[in-house]
Amino acid sequence: MVEIAKEYKAAGKDLKDPKVSQQYQMEASSDANDVAEEKLKSEMDIQMSDFRAAVDKHSRVPAVGQTLGMLQIKQQQELMAAGVPMM
Repeated sequence: MVEIAKEYKAAGKDLKDPKVSQQYQMEASSDANDVAEEKLKSEMDIQMSDFRAAVDKHSRVPAVGQTLGMLQIKQQQELMAAGVPMM
């Protein structure tokens, strides 16, 4: 996601522009999903649908919910450091 933000900036695109930001969010999320799906399959032999089902099933467990929240915060911090405004 950070790499895509750098590409946008290098191309002169303003990530603070709502249209550009929306385009970035769509491209970055699609890319992130593809990468995550490939890593799950190649490194753990898990399908994305099985992973999502496990997250849904266990997200109410406090430790799991806390870990997911921490991962989201880390991702937001990395994007902010790359200059991507939060929506």
